[in-house]
Amino acid sequence: MMKNTMGNMLKQMQQQMQKQQEEFARQEFNGQAGAGQVSITITGSYQTKRVKIAPELLSEDHEILEDLIGAAINDATHQVAQAQQQQMSQFTGNLPFKMPF
Repeated sequence: MMKNTMGNMLKQMQQQMQKQQEEFARQEFNGQAGAGQVSITITGSYQTKRVKIAPELLSEDHEILEDLIGAAINDATHQVAQAQQQQMSQFTGNLPFKMPF
């Protein structure tokens, strides 16, 4: 009886976690650089959705633009990683037992 109950609990938790992962993958995160002159929007699954570059940057040295794009991508991916960590800690915090890691 206990084994069946625990199995059902684990299955429900697994389904809930999968649903949260799917929702997270669709979330959008925005990274910026150069005081917002470059903006990159990516999803929780790291797919690029939008790239915005202020028109005045297009006449600048291309190396500056490259650096700003890289910094905006890094900012966006950092936001995704932080959100993933936060989501995971919320999930594991509700477990009735401690995780071994």
